[in-house]
Amino acid sequence: MKVSSPVYVMECDVTSTLLAIGGTDGSVSIIDIENGYVTHSFKGHGGTISSVKFHGELNSNVWRLASGDTTGVVKIWDLVKRKCLHTVQEHTMAVRGLDFRVLDEDEEQMQLVSGGRDNIINLYQFDSRKKCKLLKTLPIHQQVESCGFINTDGVQNCVYTAGSDAVYQIVSLDTGSVIRKTAQPIEELFIIGVLPILEGSKMFLILSDQTLFLIDVEAAIANEDQIIDIELKIAGNHGTIADMRFVGPKLDKLALATNSPTLRVIPVPVYGNEEEERDEEMEDDQKEETQLPIEVEMYEGHEDLLNSLDATEDGMWLATASKDNFVILWRYD
Repeated sequence: MKVSSPVYVMECDVTSTLLAIGGTDGSVSIIDIENGYVTHSFKGHGGTISSVKFHGELNSNVWRLASGDTTGVVKIWDLVKRKCLHTVQEHTMAVRGLDFRVLDEDEEQMQLVSGGRDNIINLYQFDSRKKCKLLKTLPIHQQVESCGFINTDGVQNCVYTAGSDAVYQIVSLDTGSVIRKTAQPIEELFIIGVLPILEGSKMFLILSDQTLFLIDVEAAIANEDQIIDIELKIAGNHGTIADMRFVGPKLDKLALATNSPTLRVIPVPVYGNEEEERDEEMEDDQKEETQLPIEVEMYEGHEDLLNSLDATEDGMWLATASKDNFVILWRYD
């Protein structure tokens, strides 16, 4: 399907049958994926669309879409009546995060949170008429690339933000303080998106090198430690690989020196007779963990890019050399 301009952002509805697209010409279109036609087409933004967010679904009485652009304008659209309900401009740079929250059973009173590259989030309250009020503006001290409401048990009136410095943080709307956050990596990465799963109880953080971090939001809230642990790391784009060696007690892992300060170690897939022999030695739960070798181990120690690495023949010792003028010796425990 050809559209009027290059598409910068996309968002599916909860049924995965509708797709909202935002173009560089400021247009917003909604496509029926199954039938292959445009259901809505809106114009009115003065800049490239930088974020879109659905609420509700097709054939419902309350069906909304929020859109933000690179000039800081946010629009709320009524998709049932096919018109713009509200236009606000409280951001000075691109709006990259949007999310809705319902305040009553009739879904008449709603809230919208928006986050931008101007390092702030805004909370609005609006209805289906002409009332849209800015409730508060909170400085976040990071360039926001994604944000949304936290809806898990045990969390009251909080939002998440993610973006620059590759940090995900949970912020209280009442106090404006950060109550939980992930540790900042040494690498100069940033989070380009957040994918909530399991009704928001867990979230995938999408980093700029396409690495995925899985975090457990409920566990993080229950834990008194402010730093959120990373539950799973899935390998992304490693970039330029300067050196690599087989490592590990069974030489079944590959250590990579890439264009980053972090040592990356990935599992090596096994095939044929080797796979059968390995499966015979493993318990069922171990087989499930190793069937898809997508995880990555990341070890920080250097402060500049890795130049080279080497390992002993038994794979138990590893040396890395970096542009920071240091060599680090690692040993498998």
